[in-house]
Amino acid sequence: MTKEKDKLRELARAYYMQGLTQKEIAQKVGVSNQTLNRWCSVGSWATLRAATTISRQELVNKLLLSIDKIITDISSSHDPKQIAGLGDRLSKLAATIEKLDKKESLTQTITVFTSFLSFLRATSVDSTVILQFSSLMDLYIKSKV
Repeated sequence: MTKEKDKLRELARAYYMQGLTQKEIAQKVGVSNQTLNRWCSVGSWATLRAATTISRQELVNKLLLSIDKIITDISSSHDPKQIAGLGDRLSKLAATIEKLDKKESLTQTITVFTSFLSFLRATSVDSTVILQFSSLMDLYIKSKV
């Protein structure tokens, strides 16, 4: 998959996690419904969206507890093979925490933009202005993926 396609997939996933319909996402991202459906299926997005009831901080805390348990278990085992693999395991957990931070930031941005657009629609702001804001917001989000 090309880098551009990866960016589109990540953007689509972020929109999906915010609760947009697949049809809305396909239009915003500029991919076919079949492509989006495949991404949702392969990436288990429905399961991921269901798991969003747990906060980012709770996930990070659980990961940190896991790291502590891994270190404690390996330290007490004195198994050279486990000790040798410790760095790799810790590196993967640290990368997971870093990804959570990045994805959380994008998710928050989309949430704020969605709220702002809802606010504009509820006011007497001209619809062409709302469309311009929406287009600019989409460009901004795409630039961050």
